[in-house]
Amino acid sequence: MVNSGATLTPTTTPGDVYRNPQKYNVAKEEPYKLNSNDVAETAKLFAERLGSFSNQSDYGNVTDLKIFMTASMRDWADKYVAELKAQPYSGVYYGITTHTLTTKVLSYDDKTGKAKVEVITERQETNADKLGTAFSQKMTLDLVKSNNNWLVDNAVWEKK
Repeated sequence: MVNSGATLTPTTTPGDVYRNPQKYNVAKEEPYKLNSNDVAETAKLFAERLGSFSNQSDYGNVTDLKIFMTASMRDWADKYVAELKAQPYSGVYYGITTHTLTTKVLSYDDKTGKAKVEVITERQETNADKLGTAFSQKMTLDLVKSNNNWLVDNAVWEKK
């Protein structure tokens, strides 16, 4: 065994000791500026979450997204969920899973605070014990900038 001169106590491992600590002041960093990549990522996550659903999830796929919505979109979400809750439950499980394949920023204007993004998804339905076939579906989203955050103002699925 080679003695390196380092003293280790039984409660530490070699990985617990910093070998080359750096002094870095994060406060000197420029503030992060949102860009079209952030808009695309917001649209991607929104489409995946909104498009993934189970009739046993109490419409969390819609209500959980309200923090990413404008006021008018939140109003739509409240009405949409109320309509769905008014429908009788059949007792048969139904769900759909959505994954993003591609995102494309169709327009982005930071000065006016408006953007449009196209998200191509792959979706798969499950009905009772039967797994459905996968299909592609496009969602187009309009986003607006509010208090330095990009919020979804409109989201439309292309007809299957």
